[in-house]
Amino acid sequence: MSKECDFCGKKPQVGNLVSHSNIKTKRRFNPNLQRVRHQFADGTVRTLTVCTRCLRSGVVTKPAARAKAGLTCFSPARPRLQLQSGLFAMKPRLLRLPAPFAGYWHVQRRPRPLPPHWRSLTGSGGITSYSQRQEMILVLSACGLPHQLWRFRQKEYLYVPALLEGLARQELQHFHAEKQRPPAPRGLPPALHARCWLAALPLLLLILWHGLRSGWWLLPEGLPPPESWEQAGALDNVRLRVYGEWQRLFTALTLHADAAHLAGNILLGGIMLPLLARLTGPGRALLLTMLGGGLGNLLTVVLRREFVLSLGFSTAVFAAIGALAGFMVLHHEGKRHLPLVAGVGILAMWGMGEGNVDYLAHICGLAAGTALGLWEALRSARRWPGLPQWLSALLALMLPVLAWMRAFQQG
Repeated sequence: MSKECDFCGKKPQVGNLVSHSNIKTKRRFNPNLQRVRHQFADGTVRTLTVCTRCLRSGVVTKPAARAKAGLTCFSPARPRLQLQSGLFAMKPRLLRLPAPFAGYWHVQRRPRPLPPHWRSLTGSGGITSYSQRQEMILVLSACGLPHQLWRFRQKEYLYVPALLEGLARQELQHFHAEKQRPPAPRGLPPALHARCWLAALPLLLLILWHGLRSGWWLLPEGLPPPESWEQAGALDNVRLRVYGEWQRLFTALTLHADAAHLAGNILLGGIMLPLLARLTGPGRALLLTMLGGGLGNLLTVVLRREFVLSLGFSTAVFAAIGALAGFMVLHHEGKRHLPLVAGVGILAMWGMGEGNVDYLAHICGLAAGTALGLWEALRSARRWPGLPQWLSALLALMLPVLAWMRAFQQG
């Protein structure tokens, strides 16, 4: 007697017999096989080895009960006729159909445990892949449609109620159509400007100005003594509020406490200004940096009530960082908050050190630069007219020059 089911192929399995003391003994699990007579579609009768599960499912057609078994045969006169209830196909080798009709006759049967009048969405071939199975279950579960997964002869079939078959097929069709839809076209990346290193050259003027103030080289004639420059140009919120000395918003950017203060601003500015210039151009990068530094100092004066003297180019440097982050927000297709998070991270690393650090000026510079960067990105995206690069660079350089001329006249 064969130890394999002729329908489902079930074979003996090897396992362990586990005792109460967790002692494992090898044993063999034999399927419950029965020898039954089965009548094929052509009328021949054979004795087959069938497991009890296949006997319960009704795949065996006994010769005496053929008319009551519910077996459905499709004649070659209707080769395209298919049952809408999603029936399963038997093995062709078991059917033994006549040779002229071997490609047309189709024997199918509905599994017994399924509710009546349920229909298959997968046809006689079943589910072909794991991804198809997961997608179909996901769509039907999301739409709230009842469904049942049935396994037969190492294949899986998905059934739904007959009244909901049309809706289920429509939802699956919409899902596949949306899945095959081409992705939305990505926006063009921002144009990169050449010679972005030119934006870092004006930082050399800060070294020249600090050298004149510190006595590294001779002072030209016509300038006041360097000892009075800090009093005339430092950001004094009281004098700016009372006397309206607006030039201090820009003169304070060119003054530094010592050489270490100057070196830190030159180093960070030399990195950030060329990066901003790659997106906006060298001239507009300088203009955004100077305007952001001035607006940052103005916000500092507005928000600070007590008397404080502030100086240094760091406010303008963080304005450049904010402008770079704000410009990238509109051009970042994925998570738009990442450039802002990066800007805040740089502020936390470079702008929150120990010592006499003006935290409020750094934060205000970053906020002002972000606003200017958003405006510049919006202008470039909508192709609004803007100032030429050479004119923007000239204005950026003239702002501190005019501010110091006014400061020396008032001093």
